[in-house]
Amino acid sequence: RRVIANVLKGERIEYDRLYKQQNKPDVWINYSFNPVMTGSMVIGVCIAGRDISELRRIEQERLQMKVEEQKKMAHAMLQGQEKERNDIGQELHDNVNQILVSTNLILSMAKKIPGKTDEMIASAMSNLHEVINENRKVAHLFVAPNLEKESLITQLERLASTMLEPASVSTSFSTDAFNEALLNNDQKLNLYRIAQEQCTNIVKHANASAVRFELATANNTFTMVISDNGVGTPSNKKHNGIGLQNINGRLNLFNGSSSVTTAEGEGYALEVMIPL
Repeated sequence: RRVIANVLKGERIEYDRLYKQQNKPDVWINYSFNPVMTGSMVIGVCIAGRDISELRRIEQERLQMKVEEQKKMAHAMLQGQEKERNDIGQELHDNVNQILVSTNLILSMAKKIPGKTDEMIASAMSNLHEVINENRKVAHLFVAPNLEKESLITQLERLASTMLEPASVSTSFSTDAFNEALLNNDQKLNLYRIAQEQCTNIVKHANASAVRFELATANNTFTMVISDNGVGTPSNKKHNGIGLQNINGRLNLFNGSSSVTTAEGEGYALEVMIPL
């Protein structure tokens, strides 16, 4: 009655209503109430009902798919975070901790062999200097870059110089077709982390001597290709490791995607794309 009364005052009203049925699918009806006018006078109400059950079903399926995709993305991100924690622990154990153990041994020997105190203190100081450098390297790997003060290209060049060049891997960049202003800081941070992940994979597995970074923005799409001349992987091998899952989890935040081009003995190329 209230709806009819309001429509008779000139309002247009529309709403959906669910009808539950036993042993049958639910039915959704979209109702619309429109005033029938003669000049400026309302003389009646036109009521129409439309079955929108199929539309509702499609909406529910899309919502469920979105929820499942978000679960997968969250799982990939958690795996990536766990991997980063393991990397930190491994880095500290394999490098920093071993150097500190060696330094402690040297200082203990210095107490027992007074004649070599100066030599051993110099060796201990050298070790501590190495620990400081290792600590800086770990901090650089896991502290977020300041993209307010430096460009993504500058950060990627520094990443290459600190991760790849010490491993005797030469690097080159192609950025002529890249307009960084089209990316926001969240996108740039995640692209930096993706490049970091790929550099780690190259150092650990690729046995490469050269890596090329290609960045471009064209046709409303950002593209980054990181390719190496390393050992590659068999073309029929599934590429679904934690590292790639982490990369895809980051890309999903921006409706992006990735693809891999590789063959045994022919290097490895990771391409990531984000719609702009």
